[in-house]
Amino acid sequence: MSAHEVLYQKRLRRFTAAMRNGKPDCVPVRPFAAEITTVHTGFICQQVTHDYRFAFEAIQNTFFC
Repeated sequence: MSAHEVLYQKRLRRFTAAMRNGKPDCVPVRPFAAEITTVHTGFICQQVTHDYRFAFEAIQNTFFC
């Protein structure tokens, strides 16, 4: 397993533990830019988080209009 994969698995376990009200090794931080820009632009949060083109457009329309 590559170093990137190991780091990803560690972060995934941390995030999953926090989402299940468990005790992660540290508090995961997730920026709320996706939620803020989707409310402003009318996109769906999944669109912005899974497709960089939607995310880029949402950021541009929110902060540079």
